Amino acid sequence: MARVPGEARTVAQAHSTTLRFVATHALSFTFLTSWLRGLESRTNVGPITLVSDVLARCESLLLESQVQFVMSHAHPDSSSELLAQDYPFVRVGSVTLIPVSAPDSTRHPRHRLERATAKSPLPVLSYSPESGIGRILREVRGAALERCPTQSVFQAHLASVLRTVALDGRGMAWLPRTLIQEDLDTGRLVEAAPRDWCVEMEARLYRDRAPMGKAAEEFWAAACADVTANPDGKR
Repeated sequence: MARVPGEARTVAQAHSTTLRFVATHALSFTFLTSWLRGLESRTNVGPITLVSDVLARCESLLLESQVQFVMSHAHPDSSSELLAQDYPFVRVGSVTLIPVSAPDSTRHPRHRLERATAKSPLPVLSYSPESGIGRILREVRGAALERCPTQSVFQAHLASVLRTVALDGRGMAWLPRTLIQEDLDTGRLVEAAPRDWCVEMEARLYRDRAPMGKAAEEFWAAACADVTANPDGKR
């Protein structure tokens, strides 16, 4: 009797055509929709239920088999609970994390990393501990940042919130290019540190380790084939 609900759910999921996704906020707002559009031009994608959350919650939902797929940022030098437990994944794209600031009256960055001093530390708009982007930034650039005179003046787990605060001129923030490309093009935000301070991240699609049903398995096969056809994740 204890097994019946779980077995019934497994049977229902095997025949369901709805794909259950969870993605980190930044990818939900930017990359995911364009990636799905490109995939739909080559294969049939059924109905999708999407949950958007912080990385830790995204990982938990897949670990609990509450969803079939997770899309998240990743970096070879950053840890991942899903990677540690050998969950299958494919790299579906790349996203550049750029240190930016609002411009001053001369169109140069109002807050620039090279100008930071002990008497005038750089105001940084930082990610909270539960942020996946924040985790990557800390593990990849954390040691270098500790050697720079900086001061966290604002913290949030959403890149979109940090973008708004950066546009207001309150500090420098590392933001995904996919989120701020229009701001860069119009000059509302400008790069505020040398290019070697950028962080090249991956966009990864993880799947459940258990059999997922016909629709989800076909979607996974199509996603893997799409990666083979577009190894750089370019659209």
